[in-house]
Amino acid sequence: MAFVEGSAGSWRVSRRPKSRICDRVHDEERHSTRRVKLVHWTDVHFFVPDGVKVLPERKELLGLLNLYVMGREKEFNPERLVSRLVDDVAALNPDVVVFSGDLSAMGTSVEFETALRVIKPMLAAFPSVLIAGNHDRYTQQGRNRMETYFGQWMTGGTEDGALWSSFDSADESWPGLFKLQNGLRIITLDQARPSVASNGAHSRGQISRLRSTLQSEGPQNCIVVGHYPVLDPWLGSGRMPRNGSVPLYERLGRSLKDVNELHAALLAHPPLAYLCGHHHAQSIVRSSQGKSGRSLLQVCCGSSAYVGHKDSNWAGFYEIDLEPSSGGFEIADIHRHVWSNQTQRFLRQTSSEADLHSVLTVAPETQG
Repeated sequence: MAFVEGSAGSWRVSRRPKSRICDRVHDEERHSTRRVKLVHWTDVHFFVPDGVKVLPERKELLGLLNLYVMGREKEFNPERLVSRLVDDVAALNPDVVVFSGDLSAMGTSVEFETALRVIKPMLAAFPSVLIAGNHDRYTQQGRNRMETYFGQWMTGGTEDGALWSSFDSADESWPGLFKLQNGLRIITLDQARPSVASNGAHSRGQISRLRSTLQSEGPQNCIVVGHYPVLDPWLGSGRMPRNGSVPLYERLGRSLKDVNELHAALLAHPPLAYLCGHHHAQSIVRSSQGKSGRSLLQVCCGSSAYVGHKDSNWAGFYEIDLEPSSGGFEIADIHRHVWSNQTQRFLRQTSSEADLHSVLTVAPETQG
C-alpha cells in the first residue's frame, strides 16, 4: 500500500467518505464500521528558567548552554502555539490524541506544571496517550518526574473508560497497550533514558514483548508510538543506499542504541504506523526489507512548537484518519496542520503549500 498525493495536499490511500465514531462498543465486539481520527503531536519543549536549581548537574549545564548560547530558547514558543493547538485539535473532534515525547526542555517540575495547565483541556476532552522523550528524562534525579504529572495518560488511560491500558507500574510491563473501544490499539514504548549523549534504549525484554503484543493483538489493529525515529530519511540523497531503501536512524548520539532490534521487530509484524518525534523535521517515510514485501510506515511529527529559522522544522501536527478493513484498519488519510504566524493558528496544508520534500515512498517491490 503506497501513499499518493491527494487534492488537498495530504497523503491518501483511499477516498471513502469521512465520518466520526459516535457510538462506543466494547473490545470484545466487532470493529466499528466508521473511521477513527487520530491526532499526533510532539516535541514542544516547555522551558521555565526558574525550574533549574542553583547548582545544576552536568547534563543541565549542557542544556542551558544549548538554550542560551546556541539560541534554542528562541526557537520554540510552546505557551502560544500549544494553547492554539488545543483549540484546533478540539475542532477536529478526534477519537484519540497521541504525544510522542519531549513536553519539557529540562525535565523540571515547573515545566511539567506549565505544560499540564496548558494542555489539560485537551486531556480532559479526548482519550490521550503520552510518552516521555529524552528531555523529559533529562537527569537521573528527575527520571520519573513526568509520570508524577502525566501518569494517568502514560500508563492508565482516561477516567471514563474510553481508553484503558494493560500497563503496570513495574518497568518490565513496557510496552504499554492502550485499547480503544473501537478496536484500535496504541502500543507505547519506553525509550528515553538520562544520558549525556541523549541516546535512548529499551529495557530488557521490551522489544520481545512488543513482538508478542503485535502478534496477539493483530498488527493491522496497532499503532506503535516511540520517541526516537527508526528510519532516517534526512541524510540526503548522496548518503542513501543505492537500492533505494531508507537507512536506519543511527547517529553518534541522540539515537536509539538498539534501533536494529526494534526495526526487526516492527518488520516481523508491521503495525499500521510507527509514530515518533525527536528529530524536528517532519517526515512520512515507508521502507521495506528484502523480498518479504513487509514494509514499515514511519510518521515523524517533527515539532509542534518550533518557530525558528528552519522551514523544514516548522511547527505542526498530523491528523491521521483510519478506516476499518477486513484485517483490522488501514490508513486512509494523513493531513499536516502547520502553524501560521499570519492567522495565529494551525492550518491544514493544501497542495500548493505542502512541503513534503522529505517524504520518501519506497514500494516493497523495489527493494533488493
